[in-house]
Amino acid sequence: MSYRMLLASPAPAVVAQARALAAESGQLEIVGVVDTTADVLPALARRAVDVAVLHEDLGPLPVLDLARQLTARLPELGIVLLGRDPSPDMLRAALQAGVRGIATLPLGLEDLQHSAATAGGWSRALRAAAPAGSGRGAAAGGTLIAVAGAKGGVGATTIAVHLALEAARRSPGRVCLVDLDVAAGDVAGLLDLRHRRSLADLVEVADDLTPPQLEDSLAAAPDGLRVLLAPTGGDAGGSTPALPVRSILAALRSRFDVVVADVGTVVTATGAVGTETADLVLLVTLPDVLALRAANRVLDRCRRLDVRPEGFRVVVNRAARRAEVQPELVARTLDAMVCRASVPARFAELERAVNSGAAERVDPAGAVRTAIGRLADELLPPAAGHRNGHARRRSPLRLALRGQGGQVATELVGLAPLLGLLALLVWQLVLVGFTSVLAGHAAREAAHELAVSGDETTDARLRDVAAAGLPTAWQRALQLERAGPEGPGTDPPRVVVRLEVPLLVPGLLSTPLAMTAEAGAVLERARPVAPVPW
Repeated sequence: MSYRMLLASPAPAVVAQARALAAESGQLEIVGVVDTTADVLPALARRAVDVAVLHEDLGPLPVLDLARQLTARLPELGIVLLGRDPSPDMLRAALQAGVRGIATLPLGLEDLQHSAATAGGWSRALRAAAPAGSGRGAAAGGTLIAVAGAKGGVGATTIAVHLALEAARRSPGRVCLVDLDVAAGDVAGLLDLRHRRSLADLVEVADDLTPPQLEDSLAAAPDGLRVLLAPTGGDAGGSTPALPVRSILAALRSRFDVVVADVGTVVTATGAVGTETADLVLLVTLPDVLALRAANRVLDRCRRLDVRPEGFRVVVNRAARRAEVQPELVARTLDAMVCRASVPARFAELERAVNSGAAERVDPAGAVRTAIGRLADELLPPAAGHRNGHARRRSPLRLALRGQGGQVATELVGLAPLLGLLALLVWQLVLVGFTSVLAGHAAREAAHELAVSGDETTDARLRDVAAAGLPTAWQRALQLERAGPEGPGTDPPRVVVRLEVPLLVPGLLSTPLAMTAEAGAVLERARPVAPVPW
């Protein structure tokens, strides 16, 4: 079995020695060689590699920081570190960075072959266990979206906050917002957050960052959003180093599905790191000429940071139908893709949320919240179970209910008799009401026949007329009586109908309950004929 290796070393002698040992072993194949940390990820993107072999002198990024980044982006990649004299501290740091093996310099055949084969075998086993169709991109960690402003005051922080909140509503607990605008970040103000830790605290321990330290530095915001705040008081001098920020972002991406970073106007080192490492850069601009010129300058600056052209998106904030500059003109002016969704100029919907520091108080049915939702549909990766056919992420509650499925089924079986009795009772009440309606109808029909035919009509005739309008099951239970007038000034003759209420099934059994109805009849033949005047 042959393992494909990418060798990253600034020493030509080590490269030549590794090539010779790989050819001698017959199990190792060097498919590419790079000499800087910046070339490693592009080389991995171009080739199918099992193992990345990293020299300890590789730069300019520290080699362990690169290992953390590779572990976060490509968890299935095996990493081997080449070191001259691995100390216990170095071994511990390498293990925490995700290194799968260490080979000692100068290289030996057995040492290199064993380390590379162990890492390569682990890599292939992990890929074989991955779900079909997951691919490399599926395992590359969370998506990092950098939100930048064309200039100050365009609303980049506001859009970053609300975009992160929208993502958190779709995937609670799986979204993180990072304030990388260390000079003038205002994420804490928009969310009214106060936390004892910030980005500056993580920078100090970035080389040995552990999950508890990361968790302790994240503030909790509404809708399950986690937030890493900028240093309190700002960092106008730009003293926050860039390399630790890269490691922090890699750690966040390995934990969260979506990481939204507010990078300000990309003028600080931390903002540049966020823009350079982002999967997508969202540039916020306004529908005016000055903002568009500033957007072009930011785009040029980002291109110098080697951000891919297809990694840019532009969103127009404060758009209005009456504005001279429309999103269509923005698309022709800027050399970047413009989002279909634009945020309307409706500050009234944001005013209460901004003033109170409660960003979640924006009207869910308002134009701004709706526009943010459409923007999230364009930018965010497919959320679990949201507007698509992807597999739905199972929430803890759903998993708990699934685990209690047998208990729920047993309880339903115990309730079945009670539910059946309740259904029978409801059906019997329906029969009582229906019988009452039929009794009234039969009494009126018999009274009408009595009024037309007169006193000569027999009770049998009246019963036949009353029964003719009844369903068959009720005809046999019909009882009819006639009460005639007893003298002058008494009430007119009446017909009394009595119907027995059936028991559950009409026509089989009857209940002791009976519904009685009566109707009066005015005899038409007894009316005096009025004289006709001539």
